[in-house]
Amino acid sequence: MKVTHVLVSGSQSWGGPPQAANLLSRGLRKAGVDSRILALAPSPEETVRFSLGVQVEVFRGAPPAKVGIPCSTTYFRALARSMADSDIIHIHEIWHLPNLLAAICAMVTERPYIVSPHGALDAWSLSQRKDLKRLAWTIYQKPIFDLAAGVHVLTKSEEMDVLSRGIVTRLRVIPSGVDLHPPNECNSDGNSDLKTPDLPARYILSLGRLDRKKGLDVLLDAAAISFRKIDDVALVVAGPDPHHLWTGLQRRAEALGMLERVRYLGYVTDSVKHHLLSRALLFILPSLSEGLSLSVLEALACGTPVVISPGCHVPEVQAVGAGRVVPPTPSAVAASLTDLLTGPGKDERESMGRRARTLAESKFSLEATAAAMLSFYGEVLRT
Repeated sequence: MKVTHVLVSGSQSWGGPPQAANLLSRGLRKAGVDSRILALAPSPEETVRFSLGVQVEVFRGAPPAKVGIPCSTTYFRALARSMADSDIIHIHEIWHLPNLLAAICAMVTERPYIVSPHGALDAWSLSQRKDLKRLAWTIYQKPIFDLAAGVHVLTKSEEMDVLSRGIVTRLRVIPSGVDLHPPNECNSDGNSDLKTPDLPARYILSLGRLDRKKGLDVLLDAAAISFRKIDDVALVVAGPDPHHLWTGLQRRAEALGMLERVRYLGYVTDSVKHHLLSRALLFILPSLSEGLSLSVLEALACGTPVVISPGCHVPEVQAVGAGRVVPPTPSAVAASLTDLLTGPGKDERESMGRRARTLAESKFSLEATAAAMLSFYGEVLRT
């Protein structure tokens, strides 16, 4: 089977979809599926490092990157060529020009396509640029869903979001998978050949693209409350900053009197990311909106307890005792931090970490995700 994955962007700073497509194509390759990635990116240096054995074609996009306009006709030719040579087309994300072009090209070449919204239909996402999205929904986005051979969603919550929009296309819930093998590096305190930053002895970690919806302002406020009672823990933040938010967050940390206890590392490689997760006391993400955060899944795979919001859509964390799911407010997050760092919950962290790893193995393994997606592809091709 040959699958073409169409991405708006393959940039490291784009967030979850390119990473999710990278992991999915890696898992599918292990299952014998040939995957091709078509994506836009500002430059080759900024592109996600896709897995070996997966064919990747990256094209320069015109600014602003958020619109997703290819710079040349080379992209269109590659898209048409790839469609003709594929059994099925997998369109990641919605709203943008590459998604529309891929759907049109798939219909012209009579190839089935499926769509993965990646959380773009939840209430928070729809509230952003809502007038433009309302217009786009009517003109082209709803027809793209209606004519698709299938829709892939990451969570039961996202399934409800899709159904609430009147979409009756074949639907399948398949969570993102996380590769459980690279996190084996997490089981040690580091590799002598690994270039890692000089880290505080004890820290909590926020990892991922800096974005307003991630709740970093809430996290800073919560850490300021909690750190009044804890003098030996720092906050480490890592991830690309495409919207230049860190300067404002740094000013906020200074105003809170905790600038010296906050460290921002910027973008980090996968190896460094796993190293950070392995040493962190807790992983924190008080996000307002996620499809299904890969950073949360990676933390679970590394056996790191997590404190997350309901918007992360991993309720299993609370159910199995792998961490806490709390409202994205400073008081709620601070209460969990204080309890897990110095209160009664401190003694639970080790067992929480073990349950976190078990949860990743049982529900979010890359092999299970790839097998479920391959089954969905097969169902689409048989009808």
